[in-house]
Amino acid sequence: FVGSETSSDGEIPKLNVLTLKDDTLFVKDRMLYGVNPGVELMDFAASFENDEKELSLTVISTQFVGTGTVVSLVRDGEVLDELTLVVDGDLNGDGKIDGADFELFGRLLMNKGELKGAYKTAADVNGDNAWNTADYINQKMNRTFEEE
Repeated sequence: FVGSETSSDGEIPKLNVLTLKDDTLFVKDRMLYGVNPGVELMDFAASFENDEKELSLTVISTQFVGTGTVVSLVRDGEVLDELTLVVDGDLNGDGKIDGADFELFGRLLMNKGELKGAYKTAADVNGDNAWNTADYINQKMNRTFEEE
């Protein structure tokens, strides 16, 4: 069994890497994609094959997982694997796409701020490897349709 070690009882293999149950989620360059806005912490933790007692979530919001959430596989105090979450359109990391994200995006478009890492990736809503007005409009339109 690749990426595992035998547990102390000798029966159940323990995973040494974060392993996803949900095939709608995917990893690229140590970032985790495919999580929708509004996913609660416990629901997110259930997306992994790993023992929940070995998962550590570093979150910005207390209710939802959002952009910048770091999920770590920790065993005996050692971090074995780690991924950073990207939620498309969630620029402030609160796990929601709302007016605060649109306000931040507007300031960025006027060159009044900068995003880095997972937050910059989250701004690229249409996946063309650049964040620009097209992403802002795309996100705004999607939000309008979701509210109807």
